[in-house]
Amino acid sequence: MERLGAGLGRPGKTVLRADGRATEQRLRPILDLKLQLWTTAQIAPGGNWTNWSGPNWNNSPTGMKRIAAAQQGGSRGASLWGITDEFRLVNCYQETPGGTWSTWQPWPATPDNSQFIEITAAQQNNGRVWLWALDNKMQVWSTYQTSPGGNWCAWWNWTEATRGPRLKHIAGCQQGGSRGAQFWGVTEDYSLVSTFQTTPGGEWSAWSTGNWANAPLVHEITAAQQNNGCVQLWAITLDGILTSIPQLSPGGNWGNWS
Repeated sequence: MERLGAGLGRPGKTVLRADGRATEQRLRPILDLKLQLWTTAQIAPGGNWTNWSGPNWNNSPTGMKRIAAAQQGGSRGASLWGITDEFRLVNCYQETPGGTWSTWQPWPATPDNSQFIEITAAQQNNGRVWLWALDNKMQVWSTYQTSPGGNWCAWWNWTEATRGPRLKHIAGCQQGGSRGAQFWGVTEDYSLVSTFQTTPGGEWSAWSTGNWANAPLVHEITAAQQNNGCVQLWAITLDGILTSIPQLSPGGNWGNWS
């Protein structure tokens, strides 16, 4: 599958899916209650933020239901995906780190012409991005970059390939240390499960059993690195309580939920 342009869940809900960052600016896109895209960016690493830009930033399609972003490696900046009102994927990306954005383009469909309800993306600790998309059959589809900032491989059914469970929600994040990305999913009974790359861009572990890391039952999840190689995972429980668990070392073990 060639790189496009040279290169969600519940309607009406405000959604943030921006677990990656541009090399020079951090993008923070959100959807408002009218499903219009807005964004703000940091003007310095770890610094202040610009004013909000929107609605329908970068001439984005109206009615998008979910969004996901990730930092790319190579000569490109961040990449942003959205799920349209027809449950298809569209994409735009920074042509240079922290630079101008491409126009929105349709993303190639899966072999099943899947309708997507949720997406997440993360680097693999090697400069290449991995993209996951959850369809309306609770199956995860997957594609990844074949080089940092470069082309993408064809979609494949990741649920079947990894013998994974049916999922309601998903999140992915790059780890530090000697590992690659880590992926979490919320099952039909609201249990949290996970799998991770054992090396950067490498093979995936077996799926966790039971509730990953003794997690409570949850229905929303997101994760991010903390600029020290360690990941923090957040979840909203069935009681509407925000809980979190930190990684204790880059690519290492995890602490306790709090």
